[in-house]
Amino acid sequence: MAISLKSIVKRIEYKYGRLGEAQNRLIEEYFMEDDDFARRSIEDIWQIINKDLADKKYIPLSERQTSMDQLFPTGDEYPDIYRESLSDVDMDDLL
Repeated sequence: MAISLKSIVKRIEYKYGRLGEAQNRLIEEYFMEDDDFARRSIEDIWQIINKDLADKKYIPLSERQTSMDQLFPTGDEYPDIYRESLSDVDMDDLL
């Protein structure tokens, strides 16, 4: 009996909870590249994908979100459109 990618994901999510986009992508890559990957235990698959993400120093999207103040710390890029803070733009000057 062939093991499907969908069944692997369901089994992992049943044990560990909902997977992130990066985890899903890695599982799919390993599944397509390695014929024996689907035969591994759920624990091994979980460890492999998370070790790979850790080795790549993957940062979850929720931790990568930034504010406008972090993206443009000085406001020097467009000084004429900001009133006081970077999140308060004068729309007349912008247009």
